[in-house]
Amino acid sequence: MYLPPRSSRAGLRTGAILVRYCPAVITRRAGRIVEEGDLKCRRRTTGVFEMWQSSFEHARQRSQARGAVKPSVDARDAAHALVAQIEGTLSLARNSQDPDTLNVGARSLRRYLESLTV
Repeated sequence: MYLPPRSSRAGLRTGAILVRYCPAVITRRAGRIVEEGDLKCRRRTTGVFEMWQSSFEHARQRSQARGAVKPSVDARDAAHALVAQIEGTLSLARNSQDPDTLNVGARSLRRYLESLTV
């Protein structure tokens, strides 16, 4: 499991970079179009989430092969949980407009990832 050094995660304190460039924002912007029935947009958005989950799933599998992650962890389920937790945290942060929401989410995410390690 790789977590960047704390100094490179400074964006979590303000959330500006995370919230501006994450797939959640793409989805949020696309949501207006989806509500109007744009199936093409829904497919693109679905593709972004599938790519994101697939990336996490493959990273988890590589970590398991190196012995860094518990063998009992289902890579696909863990990837789904990871994307859901990130998306949920970003949604809560956007709604609350409180930067501490990102800090709480980051701590929770760290605990989840640490629970998967050997």
